[in-house]
Order: sequence, then C-alpha cells, then structure tokens
Amino acid sequence: MSDPIEVKDVNGGKSTVQVSHFDGFPDEGICGYRDEWQPGILHVVSFHDSKSHYHDEKEEIFLVLEGSGRIILGDIEVAVSRWDTVLVPRYVEHMGIPDPDRDLVVAVFFIDRPVDGSDPETSARFSGEGSNG
Repeated sequence: MSDPIEVKDVNGGKSTVQVSHFDGFPDEGICGYRDEWQPGILHVVSFHDSKSHYHDEKEEIFLVLEGSGRIILGDIEVAVSRWDTVLVPRYVEHMGIPDPDRDLVVAVFFIDRPVDGSDPETSARFSGEGSNG
C-alpha cells in the first residue's frame, strides 16, 4: 500500500512523496511474486518460473536483496547475489532464475530515460552534478 504525503520542495512548491509499506509477496506476476511499492516505479519480485519479456517504454535497474541466481539478458547470462545491480535497457528480453534451493528477491526500479550517458540531464542527475546529493 502506498500513502501519498504532500511536502514543500526547495522552491516553495508542492510535491507528493509516496510512502509504501511492504507486506510480503501477495500477487503473482510474470516474473514471480511481487508487491508494488510506488506503483509503476518500484516493485519487489521473488523470481520463480519467470518468463522472458521486455519493456518498450522504461528501463529497469535490478537490486538483488536476497538470495542468488542468474539474470538472463538476451543471450547473455549473468550470475547475481545480494547487493548486485543490473541495468536492463529497453527492448532487451530478460528473466530471473534463482539458484537451486535459493530465493532470488530483487527490487526493480523503473526508469523513464536512458542512464547510459546519452541524456545530459539524466547523466548529471546520476553523477550528482547540479544537485545537493
């Protein structure tokens, strides 16, 4: 469940912050069991019987929270474990496979723009330029 909270930004304008409360993995989706946090931006997936798929509008960043396994990216297979991250570009087929007798739980962050350096505003945001953080 996500609770909106209205806050003031640094320019005195209003912004909405989403606070999400994680209650486990109640819903089964294409990748496994998942729970939406801030819908459409972040969800947590426990991979099982994952099906290869791709996204045409957003890129994803996977952050492995628990367990180990493999992320299949097109025809490449990458071994992952806790705290590893994987950037999945648009139009790249992908799926997650947990190691035998292990879980593979990942936080999936959706990103609207490429983070490969081709967009100056996004590159500055990810490098910390032009911000206080």
